[in-house]
Amino acid sequence: MLILESTGPVVVETVIKKSRFIATAVGISAPEEFADFHAEIVAGAPGARHVCWAYTLGSGPHLVARSSDDGEPGGTAGPPILAALQSRQVANAAITVVRYFGGVKLGAGGLIRAYGGSANAVLDATLLRAAIATAVLTIEARSTTPADSRAPCMRSVPSARSTTRRAASVSCSRCPRTTKRWSGTGCCR
Repeated sequence: MLILESTGPVVVETVIKKSRFIATAVGISAPEEFADFHAEIVAGAPGARHVCWAYTLGSGPHLVARSSDDGEPGGTAGPPILAALQSRQVANAAITVVRYFGGVKLGAGGLIRAYGGSANAVLDATLLRAAIATAVLTIEARSTTPADSRAPCMRSVPSARSTTRRAASVSCSRCPRTTKRWSGTGCCR
């Protein structure tokens, strides 16, 4: 997972068939922070035809990813911007792309390439750094059996030699195990 290193918004402008695409990337930490950023971009672009966006927050099972086409044909603006973020595994970041229409229609494929290309261009211009996920874990263990029954018994047991030098079964007084030993230096392991 990567996060944006820059302290402020990063802006990249591209022109495709007379249409201007102005992509802005910024690091965010909450949806409310994105809403403020988006409102600021919309207010600063009064003649813009479309202000399309995407953002990602969190990681793993807590990942939140949202996008908007803002009036462009469905799936031609927001999803390509979101795909740029997800393909580079960038989290806690938002990208808006402002489009000023230049008079030439781009078609669905052209829009996908333009918005996706603008998002990739702004990500190329930003500094990304690896994020190290950290978590605080508390582990509590409780024993339901006495400590003596879990650990090997190290008590000496009486020697169990028979006169024919065969191993005899010896029972330990502290655990249910029986062992065959020539000498009584310990009952179990």
